[in-house]
Amino acid sequence: MLHWDTNQQTEMMMGALLSKKQIANANIRNVAKKSIWDFFKIDIERRTRKREVVEARYMYYEICRMRRMSLNEIGQSVGKDHATVLHGTKRFKILCEVDVNFKENFESLKTIVDFRSSRKVSPSMSGKSLSHQLADALNLIKKLENEIDDLRMQMLKMQIQ
Repeated sequence: MLHWDTNQQTEMMMGALLSKKQIANANIRNVAKKSIWDFFKIDIERRTRKREVVEARYMYYEICRMRRMSLNEIGQSVGKDHATVLHGTKRFKILCEVDVNFKENFESLKTIVDFRSSRKVSPSMSGKSLSHQLADALNLIKKLENEIDDLRMQMLKMQIQ
């Protein structure tokens, strides 16, 4: 009887651990999908072959693979099979090597997902989301760079005269 109880307890503990892992994976998948939507305004579950959607899916696949999720689990979350996810992870690596913008966008997205998945969000938090704050900061940087260029042009004109 004691042996049966020990086995039963072990099975219950294993089931609890498995469900915790499944819950954590589901949370990461949800955070990644939401972050992609906020950052790119793209629904990766949409059935299309448009380049921007496919590349966003590749980023999603890589974020999930970094969290040790199975190909099948990742594929099921976006209506694809494991072979499609495997192909996407291979294409992701190639795109990172040849497309600087793709790699920079992925790094930004990964930072957002890491931040969102590591913090506890309280209901009292208000204001803009992190992706909106990031977009505002990037817009401000571009505006300031344009102002600097304008000032440089004015200085050059003054030196010429």
